[in-house]
Amino acid sequence: MPVNIQRLKAFLALRLFFPLAILSGLACLVLAGQMVATHSTEDHFLAWNLFLAWVPYLCSLAAAGIDRVRPTRWRTLLVLSAVWLIFLPNAPYLVTDFVHLHELATHSRFFNATLLSLFAINGCALGVVSLYLMHRIVHRRLGAVPARALLFFVAALCGVGVYVGRFLRWNSWHVITEPGHIFQSVAGALADPLKHERAIAVTMLFMLLTLGLYAILEVVIRRRQLRLGEETN
Repeated sequence: MPVNIQRLKAFLALRLFFPLAILSGLACLVLAGQMVATHSTEDHFLAWNLFLAWVPYLCSLAAAGIDRVRPTRWRTLLVLSAVWLIFLPNAPYLVTDFVHLHELATHSRFFNATLLSLFAINGCALGVVSLYLMHRIVHRRLGAVPARALLFFVAALCGVGVYVGRFLRWNSWHVITEPGHIFQSVAGALADPLKHERAIAVTMLFMLLTLGLYAILEVVIRRRQLRLGEETN
C-alpha cells in the first residue's frame, strides 16, 4: 500500500470518517429497504437531508487537511469555513424530521421512529465532529479563549439556523441569494423576543443540544487520548 494512501487513511480515521460513513450507510440501507418494501420514494428527503449534513463535515475535513499541509492558504480556509458555517445547521436539522413521524410511507410507528432516529443520530454526529475539527483549527491558530467563544457563537447560530429552516422554510443557499430576508426574520425575533417564544425556545434548545453533544465528544476523545498515552508508556 503506498505511503500516501496510508497517511490518508490515518488522517480520515483520526477524524472519525469511517465510523460516520458506516453509520450513514446503515441509515441509507434501512431507507432503501423501506422504499423497496413500500414501493414508494416519497421519503427520499431523508437521504437529501443527510447529504446536506455531510457538507459541513466534508468542509471541516478539507479545512483540517489544508491547515495541516498548507497552513498559509488563508483564503481557502476562509471559504471552507464560510461554507461550513452556512451548512452546519443542516446537521442538527435532521432531528426536526420527527415532525414527519406519521407521514412516512410505512404505517409502523416503531419502524418510522427507528428510521428517523438513525438519520437524527447521523446528523448530530456529523455536526459535532465537524464542529470539533473546526474548533481545533481555531484553537491552534488563535488560542483557547477565541476558540471557546467561537464554539458558543456557532452553537447559537446552529439553533437559529434550525429554526429558520424548519419554521421559516429558508434553505442554506438562501443565505447567499436572499440574505436580507433572513436577517429581517432573525432580527425581528431578537428585537422582540417575547413575541417570538418559539424562535427563542428552538434556538436555545438546539444550542444546548449542540453544546451538550460536543462536551460528550470532547470527554470521549480526551479519554481515548489518555488511554493511548498510557498504552505507549
